[in-house]
Amino acid sequence: MLRFVLLIEDEDAHAELISRQLIRLGAPYLRVERARNLIEGLEAIETRPPDAVLLDLGLPDTDRRKTVARFVAAAPRMPVVVLTSENNDNVGAEAVGEGADDFIVKGDADGRTTLRALRYAVERKRHSRQLLLYAKELQQANESLRHFSQLVAHELKQPLNPMLLNCAVLRRELTDPSQTALDSIGDIESAVRDMSRLVNDMLSFARFSAVRTPQEESSVGEVLVDVLSRLNAEIRERGASIAAEKMPAIRAHESLLRQLFLNLIGNALKHGKAEEPAIEIRCRELQEHFEFEVEDDGEGIASEYRSSAFDMFCRAGRTTDARGEPIDGSGIGLALCRMIVEHHGGTIGIRSGAQGGCVVWFRLPKAGLPET
Repeated sequence: MLRFVLLIEDEDAHAELISRQLIRLGAPYLRVERARNLIEGLEAIETRPPDAVLLDLGLPDTDRRKTVARFVAAAPRMPVVVLTSENNDNVGAEAVGEGADDFIVKGDADGRTTLRALRYAVERKRHSRQLLLYAKELQQANESLRHFSQLVAHELKQPLNPMLLNCAVLRRELTDPSQTALDSIGDIESAVRDMSRLVNDMLSFARFSAVRTPQEESSVGEVLVDVLSRLNAEIRERGASIAAEKMPAIRAHESLLRQLFLNLIGNALKHGKAEEPAIEIRCRELQEHFEFEVEDDGEGIASEYRSSAFDMFCRAGRTTDARGEPIDGSGIGLALCRMIVEHHGGTIGIRSGAQGGCVVWFRLPKAGLPET
């Protein structure tokens, strides 16, 4: 509730008029006190904090271009409405951009307008504080969830290697095992490897979701060279050909960029043609973004699955790869891609290729995101 307003105004006539208007409309509850300059006003806030402040831009002890910034730096939580004698929306917009809650042109304002602006400023600041509190609680909850998921993934991974070793021992030690026994051991090994991939993907998702390292100038071309080197064995096994256009340098988290291309090119290798798949990696420059595309020559993704393809554990209707073998992924890869792209302020999607394959495209801002 608005009960106490501090008016920081050096002109006596304006101060008297505004005070009378506010007291008349806010009586008997509203008290208005006055300070004649910024320093006096800030001292008054320290000793007797008001519910809101009316702040004149043209005070004698400060540059009018710095008045709001100085006030907000000294009293960041105080609701403040700026008074200006300039009938110029740009002046008011600049004041709000620097932290004021509203602005009033002296010649246009009556008491009701001023009182309403002050009440709105108080409510706006209250809601802003509440949102900051909710954001902090949400951040803490997300951090706890991330630690929990890492702990669970670690504990799940612990018994997997011994299980594979025991399967190898069984294969070696069993005398004349039946085909059924060998098939059962193979099923166990396959299930353990699937579980291991799922756990690794969960760990990657938890790890990359918490990346806070600064963005840096990253050569996408160099990242691609590294990615293709890591995928070299799979590329050779599949007899795949990969054509990549010249790539730009952008501001990005390089480790995330590398993981993004690893996932997308790895998916293209899985779902390209069964024999000697061809993959194209393209880039085009837009006004404020670079748009990248990774295209395979497989069967593509049906339109009804494209909107959900980036959801966790979604396989987009696919159960086998291009060679008819069961897909060995966890269904987290594209979800991780979306998280990485959105982490950079970009967008990602899927469309059909000219030859019927799948094109995964994503856009990243040229300048990266402002560091926070």
